[in-house]
Amino acid sequence: MIWKAVLDDGSVIPEYNQDGTYNKYQEIDKSKLASFSVFLNGNTYTVDLSDKAKKFIYVKRTMQKPGRKPVDLYILGWQKGKEQSILYITEQGEAILSGAWGKGPYCKPKFEFE
Repeated sequence: MIWKAVLDDGSVIPEYNQDGTYNKYQEIDKSKLASFSVFLNGNTYTVDLSDKAKKFIYVKRTMQKPGRKPVDLYILGWQKGKEQSILYITEQGEAILSGAWGKGPYCKPKFEFE
């Protein structure tokens, strides 16, 4: 998975620059994000952050059952008060969308992995 950040002023910060250099996610000023996209297996997932009251969420978690290989899970989305939109993305590119906790059929995603 690779990412691309677009700032409020329209400037773009890709994870990898054309010259092969690398931009660190930790060095992005999150308060200036207009949108953030991740790319995996031909799919693009984008979070619109034009509403500055939204708290941006992007984390990677690794899960592992005893005796099995580790599986990466990417969590992408936003939270604003009790509202949220969270996308759980597997390393195979499968995605599950979750809304506010306790509302709708996708409120508490459960993941099975091998």
